[in-house]
Order: sequence, then structure tokens, then C-alpha cells
Amino acid sequence: MKKDVLEFPVQDCLSVFCEYMEVKAEELGLSNNTLFRDPCGIDNVSTARDMLRCLIRGNECEALRAVWGTPHYTVALGGKQPREWALHSTVLEDAASPLLTEHYEVIGGKTGQLTRYNMNNLSVIVRMPDSDVLLACTIMGADEGTDKPRNRYQAAREALDAAVAKYRNRSMDNTKAEVCAQSAIVCVVPPLAGSEYHATLDILYEKNAGEQLRPASMTKMLTAAIVAEQVNDLDDVLTIRQDVLDAIQPSGFYVGDLKAGDTLTVREALYAMMLPSSNAAAFTLGAHVGNLLLNDCL
Repeated sequence: MKKDVLEFPVQDCLSVFCEYMEVKAEELGLSNNTLFRDPCGIDNVSTARDMLRCLIRGNECEALRAVWGTPHYTVALGGKQPREWALHSTVLEDAASPLLTEHYEVIGGKTGQLTRYNMNNLSVIVRMPDSDVLLACTIMGADEGTDKPRNRYQAAREALDAAVAKYRNRSMDNTKAEVCAQSAIVCVVPPLAGSEYHATLDILYEKNAGEQLRPASMTKMLTAAIVAEQVNDLDDVLTIRQDVLDAIQPSGFYVGDLKAGDTLTVREALYAMMLPSSNAAAFTLGAHVGNLLLNDCL
């Protein structure tokens, strides 16, 4: 007989989810410079090196690979106000993304931005030119000043170019390569290994990769990986709750893309969280998984 699922208070669910994020952080070997306080990145701190491991973990999730490599997707929202919601990837359809996509095949990834901290971030998986080798790249604190196009996509290209040169000539020194970001790191993507932890990575380039900064919405890579791990059926239907939206409001980061009473599947919420970077979707998924974890403890 299927056990009834109890509904716990939202703050309890979110607290348990964040505690579980810390458990996963330890499993992935993340440093003490990473701390998760929410599922979407409003108040979190981390490093480029740790976010790179989250990127690699995300790439190991089949469901997430299907989501973050999609340029656009349409969700048919149900509930009180049925409507279509057109989603567009901040990685693949940003106005500046051709600075990267014209030189590398982007498999997927996630942006992150916190203007008040000057954090303009990007994590991407790309295919190395004329090769089947995949590279993982994380950029944090890219220069988004008036001297365009020196931004996170340009920074990613510069870091990847330095990494490709190193891959092709292991004896070269690329430590002085110019990358217009506070921190950056690139490695070879390890073979897919499910949940197996990769103790060592083949690092091809890094700049201040251990510096503690704000990952912003790159946090959602780990949130998505946990959702894919904990939810048995991604077609389960979620209802957007006002108390979940209220949990976001104090930060001022809720933009109203989802309304209380809207319904969508877990899979659709993943698209909403990963493509246009919906914080409402991230909090809803975090609360849902937190509620499942609390029920598992009964």
C-alpha cells in the first residue's frame, strides 16, 4: 500500500533541503568555502572550483542533460490561470552568448548573476573543437563593465582557449592567459559514472579558483541534480503555493513568473529553473524534495 505523503511547513521543508545540499556538497568533495542557504543562490557562497564539481555532477544526470541543452521550451501551466509560458535559455539564447557558441559547441550549463555583488557567472559543458572531448568551465565575477564584449561568455571563451592549448601541449604554461573574470577553471569532463565521486580532475586552466565568491543561480545545478536523484517520477504534478512564494519575497528576488495556484510537472519546473532561471521554480522544487525527505523520516 502506498504511504500517504504528509505536507510539512514550507520553512521546515526548505531547511531540510538546504541541509541535504550540504550533505551532497560533502559527497562531491566541495570545500569549506561553499555554503548553501537556499536552493537558488540568493545568499549562497562558493568557489569556481566547487561550482565546477556541481557542473560535472549535473552532467551525470540524464534528466538534467536533456534540460540544460535546450534553447527554448514551452510549458502549459494549469490551475487557476491556464496559460502557455515560453522559456528561453540564458546560456544559449542570451544576446552575448554567440561570443562563446560561435567557437564552441555548448552542451549545456547555467548562468548566475547578482548585480549587487558584481557577480556575473557562467558554468558550461562544451565540446572541444575537432574532438569528442568534453570540457567543463566555470567563470565567476566576469567583467561586465562598459568595455563590451568583455563579459562571462568572452571570459569563458578565453579560459577554454587557454585550456585547449594546454590539452594539446601539456608542457605549455598557460597561467598568464588573459581571462576577464575574477576566477575561472576548466577541466576535462570525466566519463559518466552515475553518482561515483571523481576524486581527481584533469584541470587544464585555473585562475583564483578557490576564491570564495557568490555563485548566484549556478546553485541551481546542484538543486536540479538533487531533484533528479530524489523524485521518482518527473511527471508528478506540482502546485505553486503562496507560502513558498512568500519564502522568496523577503530577498526581493521573486519576479512573478509563477503564480499561486499554477500547476506544472517536476520536469517542467526543472526547465523553468534551468532555462530562464526561475527562483519560484527553484523554491518550489526545493520545498517539494524537502517534504519528501521529511516523509522518508517517518
